[in-house]
Amino acid sequence: MINTDNITQILLESLAAGFIAPAFAMLFAVPKQYLIFIASGGMLTRFIRSFLLYSLNVEIVIATFAACTVISLIFIYT
Repeated sequence: MINTDNITQILLESLAAGFIAPAFAMLFAVPKQYLIFIASGGMLTRFIRSFLLYSLNVEIVIATFAACTVISLIFIYT
């Protein structure tokens, strides 16, 4: 069961990932025009992982794999 504490935690983690992902990408000299996509991808990946982990009680390895699979497919086909 998901409650307001879990929702708050998921949203804060997703927001933090949105700041961390482009900062990490800048270490590898990614062009500026891609940083917004990296930020949104980081946020979405963390949101999916945290949602599966906290609300559906999926194991962390499976939740991480599912989140990375979803975001990889989104970036491949768009």
